Amino acid sequence: MVAHASPFAANPFESVLRAILIEADIPVVPQWATTIGGVTYHPDLADPIRGIAIEADSFAHHAGKDDHDQDCVRYNALVTGGWIVLRFTWDQVMFSAGEVVSTVRAALALRQVA
Repeated sequence: MVAHASPFAANPFESVLRAILIEADIPVVPQWATTIGGVTYHPDLADPIRGIAIEADSFAHHAGKDDHDQDCVRYNALVTGGWIVLRFTWDQVMFSAGEVVSTVRAALALRQVA
């Protein structure tokens, strides 16, 4: 994981998710900036070519009402802006890496680049 660390990651949880994907030959960019409706969003990880945003959502930072409201606004903006948004919990990333990789690959298959 250390070899794939980035100063752009917001936390170690995002770094673990990114390392899992890179090790599976799924290149992603941390904190990619995309502007939708005049607001700039930074998905935790992104494949900007295929328009796939990948979020590392920990319960500790997404459990309150305000956080949940902001997450919904962000998610809806990304989707209506044309992005596929995938959200993974801490348990999924730490204990079900194969499921995470399979899910991301399925989303990538929806967006095959010719």
